[in-house]
Amino acid sequence: TLEAKGYSVQSKSMYIDMVVPPLNILEELLLPPETEVVRIQRIQLANAKPIAIITNYIIAELVPGIISDSGTFVSLYHHLEAKYGIKITSARDDIKAKVSDFLESELLQIPVGSPLIVDRRVTYSMSKPIEVVIMIVDGSKYEFSVTLSGRPS
Repeated sequence: TLEAKGYSVQSKSMYIDMVVPPLNILEELLLPPETEVVRIQRIQLANAKPIAIITNYIIAELVPGIISDSGTFVSLYHHLEAKYGIKITSARDDIKAKVSDFLESELLQIPVGSPLIVDRRVTYSMSKPIEVVIMIVDGSKYEFSVTLSGRPS
């Protein structure tokens, strides 16, 4: 979306590891308790300025060796498709607003208490969940469009 608007998009300080995520993430991924998943943490830049803190949790068996890919991609979804043949077929986003705390403010270089948008997405491939991502975005730079059609009678 940012590239389509003419921004230069980069990832900063990417870190990939294996973790046991919170139980609600495991439930959304349909995984049993205590299952390790791949966690990707990064700061997304638009025109060299921080715009988002992104944390992805991906089913580990789908992405063998991805830990060695740290810092080699900007678009995770393009990387998943090109390297692993994973096609994203749908997603569910839950979006809410909040104000930034100290750590978020430091990472995004905005004042404490600035508006943020938190987008929690479950991504699916062929109706199976493959990833949960939590994106914390500078609210002054976030834009979201929804197109609706039809109304139930």
